[in-house]
Amino acid sequence: MRQSSVAVLAAAGVVSLVFAVQAQVPATSPGSRGAAHTYRPPRTAWGDPDLEGRWPGTGASAIPLQRLESFGAGPLREHPGPAAYTASNGIEWRGIPDGADILVGRPLVREHFPFVHESAIAVSHVRRAGWMDALRLGRWMLDEAVRNGARILRDQVIGVDSNGGRLRSVRLASGNDVATARLGIAAGPGLPAVLRMLDVDLPVFLELHAKMRFDDHLGVVPRSAPFTIWTDPVTDLGWSTEERARFAADPATRWLLEPFPGGLHVRPVGDERDVWLIWTFESAAHEYTWPPVFDPNLGEVLLRGFARMAPRAAAYIGQGRRGFVDGGYYAKTPENRPIVGPLPIDGVFVTGALSGYGIMASHAAGELLAAHMTGGSLPSYAEALSPARYADPVYQRRLETWDAKAGQL
Repeated sequence: MRQSSVAVLAAAGVVSLVFAVQAQVPATSPGSRGAAHTYRPPRTAWGDPDLEGRWPGTGASAIPLQRLESFGAGPLREHPGPAAYTASNGIEWRGIPDGADILVGRPLVREHFPFVHESAIAVSHVRRAGWMDALRLGRWMLDEAVRNGARILRDQVIGVDSNGGRLRSVRLASGNDVATARLGIAAGPGLPAVLRMLDVDLPVFLELHAKMRFDDHLGVVPRSAPFTIWTDPVTDLGWSTEERARFAADPATRWLLEPFPGGLHVRPVGDERDVWLIWTFESAAHEYTWPPVFDPNLGEVLLRGFARMAPRAAAYIGQGRRGFVDGGYYAKTPENRPIVGPLPIDGVFVTGALSGYGIMASHAAGELLAAHMTGGSLPSYAEALSPARYADPVYQRRLETWDAKAGQL
């Protein structure tokens, strides 16, 4: 068996993410369906694979009922309807239906989700969309790689030898060089810096996002509640007249008076009373610094958004500093599609900018990267994710109408 020398530049850590409104991975993988039923993603009007998830629709759900089924996630059921809604029973997934349920009407929403604000008129409950421990997953994958012959070096890449446009070696901060004809870059939020080091121009930028772990000692969110996302905008966080005047007088705090988009995330965490509060409203580009620094008002903003979704949480207003705030960076592209494929330097490949759906897409991205690096067969969507797409003038024009938040949780 011929061995190849491959260098992989990976991010130093993995951010743990959880999901609740993400469609289930198909029970039968596309590769196992046989040649007669090879999976093909739906296409846009101009022929690209539809990775944006923007479909027209009518009615309360505002999406076609066939979309979930077309991806193998199971049927979508509307309630009231011919079948009764089956509630979740905590973390147990056995015996729970797949697909998704749309609950329409305040009485039905209040019956099954009484902690949610009474103004909610509909709930979309996506099944089989649980969470996983990304740190443990990453540790297991590293252990498996070592068990299968990989060698891990803890070092810092400070340069590459690419004379003549072809990769020859990777230079490390320790003074060592790794001679290799293949380099796979998976640098996470370090990707913009790595691209600058390689003198490669790709539109990758960073957003700083945070989450807060908070002791829900009043039991506002039932421990059996799914990961819940409030999709309505929040136009007013309920600041007092004195707070409004103080915030308005300081340019650094005026953002607290602006309307906030939908997307507050709440999920029970741990075995006791804690909840995660996440609200990815930050969209300004940031330079990478570690550890990141978060606005001191962020905890209070999260609690006030929490109170908008779950009114009993209003009792926590003013206690934002009691929570633990941490987070990291989203690496993104202008259209929020990942970048997977070869760079202009022969032998250098990249996977990155998966933020907002990283742990859901990272395995497929890694498989696609491996296919590129080994000369394997490429799937139909490979071209749509290739870095080369930004050299296409037609694609550049399309970017002007696309949204960097598309597909982001």
